[in-house]
Amino acid sequence: MKSINATLTANQKLPNGRPFATASLADNNRLHPTATAAGTTAGDKTIGVECGSFYVRIRFKAGGANTLEVQKITDPTVASQWTTWSALVASNVYAGNTVGLFWTGTYAVVVWQDQPTGDIKYKRSSDGITWSATGQARAALIAQANSAGVSGTSPNCGIMTAYSAQLYWQKYTDATDTWTAAESAGATFTTATPEVAAFQDTINNRYVVAVSVAGWATWTAYAIVLYTRAVSAATWSTGQLAFTAAAASFNALNFSQRQIGGYWWLSFYRARAWNVGSVSTFLVSASNDGLFFDDPTPTPVVGNEFLLSILPAPSGGQWANPYFSTERQIYRLDTYTYWSAAVVAYHFTTGLGGF
Repeated sequence: MKSINATLTANQKLPNGRPFATASLADNNRLHPTATAAGTTAGDKTIGVECGSFYVRIRFKAGGANTLEVQKITDPTVASQWTTWSALVASNVYAGNTVGLFWTGTYAVVVWQDQPTGDIKYKRSSDGITWSATGQARAALIAQANSAGVSGTSPNCGIMTAYSAQLYWQKYTDATDTWTAAESAGATFTTATPEVAAFQDTINNRYVVAVSVAGWATWTAYAIVLYTRAVSAATWSTGQLAFTAAAASFNALNFSQRQIGGYWWLSFYRARAWNVGSVSTFLVSASNDGLFFDDPTPTPVVGNEFLLSILPAPSGGQWANPYFSTERQIYRLDTYTYWSAAVVAYHFTTGLGGF
């Protein structure tokens, strides 16, 4: 047993000693949004991805032709870059939730379901401006298929797709411009086409997938359920509950594709099915291991905006701050470094008479 230093022992016995304790407040790298740009709503789901030195955003426009538009962000402080769009897909996009977007390390890849054929189609671009001809990732699906992009260094990237009450994974190799066949997770949902979000957990060498379902367990009406799939093998988990609710559904799921401040981030909003006007603001939740998320925190971002993208700062260092973005609301995310200092100290004094 190690003995206490003699000087400390003597000081402890003094009748007029002055012990003290210092308490430090820590912000724990939470994200603090500051509005930087705003536009108008002209579309539907808008999703973004970080591409090394720039962002790419894709906007689905419902009604009439059902199109996709694209946007490249090279300087997030220039408001016009967030509000200027270019045509990408001229027609026949099935629905906003069928659109996915990911980064391979070389290419931004956008996928969507084609309405006349049921095919999952895709385009890719190395610069966010010039896009390839349309290719096919999966053919002739007979119902809506919701997809989420998974960024990662090719070939460890691709899409998770919720289709016909099941969950599927497809890996994409950019060097050969090819897709693997769809691989089932072996999970069956009571919700035929749940919303889905996914990311690659590079620390634990796995993919993490979130699905928003109804009736997954007898004791909860709505739930976000997490599944994992190993990066190197077709090994899937059986699913675990992340969030449950008795009345309000979970909508617009989205993950950050890289850690921000040491955490993985999940965004969503909640809505009561019988009252579409009763929605929360967007909520964000953090996890340091990718599977156990803390209580969601409200943000100032209005709910029912189809999707809130959480965009890490570029890995190339072009700017330092991550961003929140919906179609029309842009927020710079700050962390408050002054919280790391010891800003509060409590001093307790004792003597012969006690405190």
